[in-house]
Amino acid sequence: MSKKDFKMLIAISDLLFAQRVLKDLKKSYTVFLAKDLKQFSKSVHDREFDLIVIDYRFCGMKADDLYHSITLFHPHAVFIVYTQKDKKELAMKTWKRRAFDYITHTRDAYGFMEEIHKCVRWTIQKAQVGTLQKQMGDLAETIKELGRKIEKEM
Repeated sequence: MSKKDFKMLIAISDLLFAQRVLKDLKKSYTVFLAKDLKQFSKSVHDREFDLIVIDYRFCGMKADDLYHSITLFHPHAVFIVYTQKDKKELAMKTWKRRAFDYITHTRDAYGFMEEIHKCVRWTIQKAQVGTLQKQMGDLAETIKELGRKIEKEM
């Protein structure tokens, strides 16, 4: 997967900050911005995203509630939680709910994007490892089948 093929949804309550980082992230990835819950829900149901970045209190809803509803429909969606709360318990809670990573609130767009790039790299690598594992399983099955054919001919 190329970086430009990587689809990301950003759902951050601070729209000015979101638009600022969106401009730079669009140089590398295909990025969509959800400005409200309706747009967020429509985006998630209309497209498959490789990564979803959710503000913990997006539009007054807790990210946990959003996870719960979306994982029912999209069980393989990958999430990052972006929050002002720098609490270890919150991080653990969101990780248990399948969050991929946790980003502490920052006004520094560069620091935010650095965290996003890190998560994108990990997500792409995870997908590549999954593909390689499947290919190796297919190859092992082909070798077993070939071994059975050879035994039959002997």
